[in-house]
Amino acid sequence: MYRERTATRRTVLGAVGAATVAGTSGCTDILGSGEPVTVWWTLEEVGSDEPLTDGREQELDPGSYFSDGFEIVETTEVAYSIEVLEGPNVNVFVLDERNQDAFDDDEEFTAIEESISIGVSFTEHPGIELDPGTYALIILNGDGEPENA
Repeated sequence: MYRERTATRRTVLGAVGAATVAGTSGCTDILGSGEPVTVWWTLEEVGSDEPLTDGREQELDPGSYFSDGFEIVETTEVAYSIEVLEGPNVNVFVLDERNQDAFDDDEEFTAIEESISIGVSFTEHPGIELDPGTYALIILNGDGEPENA
């Protein structure tokens, strides 16, 4: 289980998004190396002049994750990049709403296949096609990974 620490909401190009930093509460399978991590990340719609999220720096405690939620109203390609500025490598993936619920409940989950990067200090995905729905970009400072990783 995770506990919510902060949340913000934003509206961009007709899509609603939310960013959340959460920590674990007894979830031993995603506990990290014991070190905080600082990452720089961006999230954008391919072909748009406006980013979904401007470049942003985020610090994550061990065993916690950052979630940037967004809604796709029509089939769209999204791109993102994540760079570890300081600390251990991270796991990065995009989840649909059903799998984010499973992730939050510490159950098995699968990620969007093209989005998975495990144990990385840098990752960049130039275009992942997503159907309409609710999604979240997850940056995890821990060992948890999707079943399809």
